[in-house]
Amino acid sequence: MFVWVKQGFLVLIAATLFTASAEASGKKYGFGKTATPEEIAGWDIDIRPDGHGLPPGKGNSELGEAIYLQRCASCHGEFGEAVGRYPVLVGGFDSLTEERPEKTVGSYWPYASTVIDYIRRAMPFGEAQTLTNDELYAVTAYVLSMNEIIDPELELSRANFADIKMPNAPNFIVDQRPDAQPPKICMSDCKTDVKIIGKARKIDVTPEGEKEAQPVATTNDQPAQKTQMAAAAQTGDPVAGKKVFNKCKTCHTVTRDGKNKVGPNLWSVIGRKCGSVPKARHSKGYKTACSSKDFIWSEEGLRTYLKNPSAYLSELTGKKVRSSMNLRLKKEKQVDDVIAYLRSFSQK
Repeated sequence: MFVWVKQGFLVLIAATLFTASAEASGKKYGFGKTATPEEIAGWDIDIRPDGHGLPPGKGNSELGEAIYLQRCASCHGEFGEAVGRYPVLVGGFDSLTEERPEKTVGSYWPYASTVIDYIRRAMPFGEAQTLTNDELYAVTAYVLSMNEIIDPELELSRANFADIKMPNAPNFIVDQRPDAQPPKICMSDCKTDVKIIGKARKIDVTPEGEKEAQPVATTNDQPAQKTQMAAAAQTGDPVAGKKVFNKCKTCHTVTRDGKNKVGPNLWSVIGRKCGSVPKARHSKGYKTACSSKDFIWSEEGLRTYLKNPSAYLSELTGKKVRSSMNLRLKKEKQVDDVIAYLRSFSQK
């Protein structure tokens, strides 16, 4: 268990111990005092995986989105994709086996308590501990829902927080390997040289060359697009797609004249020009892909995008870009069903 400790708390402990030692010896040094229970309680704010230390309060991702955009997005990005060198909060799914894994809340962190604990004591940057308990739960709920860990409509509170299961938690185990145990202090017959037999991470600061840009695949050929849509009309169940779309409701609405949320409204998205929704927010990678005047959202394009958004946009632009959409649908049936559901809103 790791406990975040502020420097001031260490000073308080040191002063308390020093004062107690002085009092025991009968000496008076003229400074310091014994910390009161109230002072100690003010610093004792850690939150543990079993829920111990959770404050009273409640909040949901809808409220959390507004707070996040106002107080967190300037560093972590509107979609959790990060700005500059600040940490990425969302995505990185299935990346832990790669050479450079993306360790986010959703892909790596083992406990939800780590999220709320860190936000509580250290965020927003420069304004730590200014969030109310309700705001704290709301922002935590929003970050977790963006990572598809909790339902967007769940109201998070002390009563249900300990029920949250993080995707990567089972992969945190006690390392029993002999070479992973604490080293023994050498007193005699010590080694004269040390050989490095492995590295935790290869760090290569040399920029990789960008791939030559390829022509953007378009679907502006109307006859082909109609044929494509007709073929797709035979697949997918819109009723089942509505249930799958619940995963998307955190970021998208799908009603006529629906408001933009984290992502744009998806009414009549099939056949729509990329990036054409007024006042919608888009990531840098998405804007790059949309720079082609002929990029129209086809069903086939959506099919590929829903499986791996970043890979699809990278293929379109000819260079590696990051999509703000972190959801990936791995099952073909889910993809078919969601497209059938979206198609039903393109025909009304």
